[in-house]
Amino acid sequence: MSAPALSPAATLVRQLDPDLFHTALFAPEPARERLMVLHAYDIELSKAALRSSELLIAQMRLQWWRDLVAGIEAGDPPRRHDVAGPLHSLLIECPLPAADLAKLIDARLLELEGPLDAPTFENWVDSRFAALTRLAAHLLTGGDAAARRAATAVGHTIGVAFTLRMSMRLAAEANQYLLPGLAPEDRAELARGRATDHSRATAIRLADQASALLTAARAERRLVPKAAIPALLPVWQAERILKRKELLLPGFTLGQGGRAAALAWRAFRGQW
Repeated sequence: MSAPALSPAATLVRQLDPDLFHTALFAPEPARERLMVLHAYDIELSKAALRSSELLIAQMRLQWWRDLVAGIEAGDPPRRHDVAGPLHSLLIECPLPAADLAKLIDARLLELEGPLDAPTFENWVDSRFAALTRLAAHLLTGGDAAARRAATAVGHTIGVAFTLRMSMRLAAEANQYLLPGLAPEDRAELARGRATDHSRATAIRLADQASALLTAARAERRLVPKAAIPALLPVWQAERILKRKELLLPGFTLGQGGRAAALAWRAFRGQW
């Protein structure tokens, strides 16, 4: 018997964020497909925020999605779109915290505004990564408080790992700077694929802080419902990056051997 065809949302997630795709597979239906829709929506926001010749164009694309979510809440009919249509059904069937939904768009606007200082970086990490993880946990647990706390720590860890993995690449390809508090000379070196002493020290500090936050969250792991595990599993790959405590060169990839078995073992034992 052939496997059922993937939905357009799941196909998009598999293509553009395979880590989230594989961890979502550990959720039962219908939660699995709802996670795919949530992640596909987040991917669409990233696509909308891609730098173009006009900053206004990216801002207008993001506003389209903000208006769409507001319209769903106001009772507008669904739109014919591979992600917007399923998102409409998702938000009708499973209302999600409005503040975290708004944060996903706010995070992309912060990226468009330019280099991040330390407070803005913390806001960006929470808005883009922790908010997404909290929304995923909400879908799986119905808003359990312990799951939400764990999701915040996991999301922060994922966000810092993303920063370490992508800072050089985005600096070189898109003139976009995620690492906080960099001087102009630090940014210039990042764009050339090189790290300064200051940027290295910043990477180490961020990795240590995220690791400490994750350790504290894991101390309360017994309070987190097992249903939340698919939302928290992506931290496994992020933690592997944090342990390196360095800015990674463009093109760096983590070894994928045994990923399915490793994820299944962690899901079975509840080890996020």
